Amino acid sequence: MNKNVVTRFLLRLIDDYQKAWPLIKLCTGESFEKEHWRKLITLLKMPKEVTFDNMTFGHIVDSVPEMLKKTKELKELSDKAQGEVTIREAINELRIWCESTEFVLSEYESNGRTTPLIKEWKEVITQVSDHQSIIMSLKESRYFSSFSDQIEQLEKKFGGVDEYLAKLNIIQRKWVYLEPIFMKGALPQEQGRFRRVDEEYRSIALGIGNDPKVMSLCEIQGLKDTLETVLTQLEMCQKALNDFLEEKRQKFSRFYFIGDDDLLEILGQAQNPTVIQSHLKKLFSGIFKVEFSQDNKSIKSMISSQGENVALSQPV
Repeated sequence: MNKNVVTRFLLRLIDDYQKAWPLIKLCTGESFEKEHWRKLITLLKMPKEVTFDNMTFGHIVDSVPEMLKKTKELKELSDKAQGEVTIREAINELRIWCESTEFVLSEYESNGRTTPLIKEWKEVITQVSDHQSIIMSLKESRYFSSFSDQIEQLEKKFGGVDEYLAKLNIIQRKWVYLEPIFMKGALPQEQGRFRRVDEEYRSIALGIGNDPKVMSLCEIQGLKDTLETVLTQLEMCQKALNDFLEEKRQKFSRFYFIGDDDLLEILGQAQNPTVIQSHLKKLFSGIFKVEFSQDNKSIKSMISSQGENVALSQPV
């Protein structure tokens, strides 16, 4: 009750400590790294003998008067430390993803060959897109400059992988569709082109099978140009195939009722009655199958799905 000099001194000291307490908490957060502690020592004008290695809590308490004068600078230092920790953690997570994420593969067997195919496309592409968004947000941070080299390197990697995946996805789908067709000898005039494309694509696919890490795509020399070439050549092969099928459909309009695979099977097995038989119900409504002559060279009657048999007056 008696506010003498000592009491007033203690009250003022306590008041200063109360004001400084939020600032002291900023200085003792886990976000501070060595460089931040060194800046803090300089900012609070601690004695020259104080270093990161020998600084104690007592040194911080002794600096309370200076701390109260540098409130704004302390908050900025704390924000910077927290911002840099966030960026550092994000970069670490991106690196872990780069080092550990692998493609999910399946084995595609055709014509006596086994080729690794990538599955779960959507999941990988989505993850790459999400990580690109994280990198963009890191670049917008006011503390980006200290990590610019690392972030730009990651941005380049993810940008490259995103482009490779987009092309590789299209190429794989086209190759899986065209490979069984061309390997059976369809379109002899396009065989040379497809076999060159087939060799280049399978070389990439087998490489992925040996090293399924997603980011290993960035290490393949000249991959961008190779993928562009393969995609262009596959599109030319597909166009030639589409033109060929369109020509056949124009000659016999009912071929428009069936898909490309069915039409190719018919054209490739034209002398095999069993194969043709399975497609008749798609080509002609009401006709489930037909009855062939013994030599399989003519049709004797039409048969419905109910078993009705209509004999032809003249074999076709």
